[in-house]
Amino acid sequence: MKKVLFISAAVMVLLLIVGYGYLQFRKYNSFKVHIHNGASLLLKVNVDGLLFEMGYGNKQNKKNVPRGLSIPANVFIYNLHGKSPLTFFCSLPVKDTAALSNYLSKVMNVSFTGRNPDGELSGRSKDGRLTVLYDAKNIAFSYSVVKENATVILNDILKGRNTLKNSDPKIQQLKRSAAHFFYTDEKYSGEGNIKDNLLVMTGSFPIAGLGVPDQSVENMNLIGKPVLKIWLNADLKKFLHRQSLALKNFTIPLDSIAKNYGGYAALELGNYTTQENQEVTYDYNDDFEKVELLKTKKVKVPEFVGVMKGKAIPLVNYLHKNNILQNNLVNKDLFPLYNVYTENDESILLFSTAKTVTKSPAISNTTSFFSATIDFNQIRKFNQFPILNSYIDPFQYLKAKAKKQDASTGQFDLELKLN
Repeated sequence: MKKVLFISAAVMVLLLIVGYGYLQFRKYNSFKVHIHNGASLLLKVNVDGLLFEMGYGNKQNKKNVPRGLSIPANVFIYNLHGKSPLTFFCSLPVKDTAALSNYLSKVMNVSFTGRNPDGELSGRSKDGRLTVLYDAKNIAFSYSVVKENATVILNDILKGRNTLKNSDPKIQQLKRSAAHFFYTDEKYSGEGNIKDNLLVMTGSFPIAGLGVPDQSVENMNLIGKPVLKIWLNADLKKFLHRQSLALKNFTIPLDSIAKNYGGYAALELGNYTTQENQEVTYDYNDDFEKVELLKTKKVKVPEFVGVMKGKAIPLVNYLHKNNILQNNLVNKDLFPLYNVYTENDESILLFSTAKTVTKSPAISNTTSFFSATIDFNQIRKFNQFPILNSYIDPFQYLKAKAKKQDASTGQFDLELKLN
C-alpha cells in the first residue's frame, strides 16, 4: 500500500514538474517575438495567467481565438514614438497560413494586395484601420484608429530589423512582472490582475499639459441615483488649441470654448425623465376646412445632466451666436433625439434633459482630479440605449479614480467587474 502511494505521489510530482516546465518554456519562447525599438507605451498581456484564472477549457475562450495563429504565453501590444499614439502594433507566431488567410478575409474583412518577392503576404481591412503582413512563421499587424499607413514598420518587425534586444531594460522589466496586464512607458508603469471576475488595475501616467489643479473638486449628485457619473478637473487648453469638432453641418471651434472653460466638467446619467413635445396634426373645422393643430405629447427620455465650470455668460453668448443654442435649448438640428435644456449663472453652465435641475450644485474638495463610476447592470435594466447592450454585456460595473502625484505624474486606480 505504501509503495502504491509513493508511486502515485511521484507521478503527481513528475506531472507538476513537467507542467511547470512547459509553462516556463512557453514564457521563454514568448519573449522571442519581435518588438520594435521605437516602442513607447508597451503593454504585456499574460495569456497563460489569464487562461489559468478564467479556465483553459472555457468554450468561449476557445471560440474567440483567431484561427491560424499560435497564441504565446505573453502577447505584446504597443505604440511607437513618431507615430500616432492611436496606432498599435503586435506580432504573433503563425501556425497555419491557410487558416489565417481565411480568418483574416472572412472575419476581419482584410483584402490582400499580394505577395512580395520574399513570399510575405500583405493586406488591409476595408475600413483601413487593420494592416497585416505575414509569412509562414510570423504575422506583424497594426490597428490604427486614424488609419495611419504602417507598412514600412510592419516590414521591419516581421524581418526583425530595428527591434528590441532581449537585454533591453524594457524587456527585462516586462519579464519581472507576473501580472495579468503590465504596461511601461519610460517613467510610467502599471499592472492589473483578474480574480473572481474582478479586474483591479493601478499605475502611473503623464499629466503634464493637462492643467490639473493642486486642489480638485467634485459636485454632489445632480441626479438622485446616477447609473453613470464622470467628472474631470483639468483645463485641457493645450489639447483644445486650434482644434475643432465637426458635427453634422456644425463646426465648433474648441479653442474658443476653452477660453471660457474653467477646468471642471461632469456628466451624470440616471433613469428616465418626461418631456413634452409639440406635434403638428391636422383636422377639419365646421366648414370642412383642413386646419393645423398643435398637440402636446409626453415622452420618456434618458435623464442626463452635464456641468461645465467657467465664465458661463460669455460661453452661453458664444454658443447662441454660433447657433449651437437656440432659446436656451441645444439646436435640434445638432441633436434631434430629444430636448436638451440649458441653465446657467455666472460660473456654472448646465445641460439637462430635465427642465428642473439644480443650477448651482454643491461642490466639495477631493483628492482625485478624475472619477468615473458606471453601473452597467442598471444601464441594461433601463434599456435606454439598446444599441450599446451587446458592447456592455460582459461588464457589471466600473470604478476609476485618478490623483495628482506631482506636476507631471498622475496615479490611477481601476476596478472593472466582469460577468
